[in-house]
Amino acid sequence: MPIPDNTNVFPDDLGFSTALTDALSLVDPASLFGALLQQSDLAISLWDIEGTLMYATAAKAALFRAPAAALLGKSAAALFPSESSLIRAELFKHAAGESKAVVSYEVIGNLPTVMVLNRLVCGAGTARAIMCVAHVGPSATTFRHDPQRMVVAQRSQDHTDRLATLTKRERDVLVMLVEGKNHKTIAEIIHRSLKTVEWHRAQLGRKLGVATRAELIHIATRHELLDAAGSCDRELAESGVATGDQPIETHAD
Repeated sequence: MPIPDNTNVFPDDLGFSTALTDALSLVDPASLFGALLQQSDLAISLWDIEGTLMYATAAKAALFRAPAAALLGKSAAALFPSESSLIRAELFKHAAGESKAVVSYEVIGNLPTVMVLNRLVCGAGTARAIMCVAHVGPSATTFRHDPQRMVVAQRSQDHTDRLATLTKRERDVLVMLVEGKNHKTIAEIIHRSLKTVEWHRAQLGRKLGVATRAELIHIATRHELLDAAGSCDRELAESGVATGDQPIETHAD
């Protein structure tokens, strides 16, 4: 097999040394890509432009609760509920026409999830496939997108002014919701009733003008509210709320 000419395959801004770039220019890209996928613990999938699954790592297949071999060749419409498959179609279309990675904030199986999609192009620059990396649970809550390399899918309005109207308790509840905690767990942590937590959740929806947890994740991550999660836990512990020093209250505070 002839040695591929990969001189321009690796962009200058990747931070590769000259020696590494020279070495990689002699490597078959398919071989390198395959080796990286096989060694990765990330939930990675490859789709064609029409939305058919071509490859999935073991971690990605686990999200579908099926072996990878049983998933290959199936369309997004067959693998996802109808509403989710439509969202996937829009994301694939967006990623195919975008030179930067496309980031989508979602909730899958009650877990915060960040999907990062990159188009894979042929020599002529035409998109031939979409690579999707899913960050799920804790890795999603700590994910930070790089605006130089990534764009957020379906950008919403700026919520800075609306966030300023939240009380300290509402911001704490927002952070815990985005971390994936359910209402019962939040009620136990802040020593308030379940009804009070539900009231705070309703207030968040009204004040921020959103209806779903996915939208809350988008807002909280975009405005880096999750950076305050550690300090939120410390403040609750120091105040005695997390240790049971205060009784459960049934009213909203």
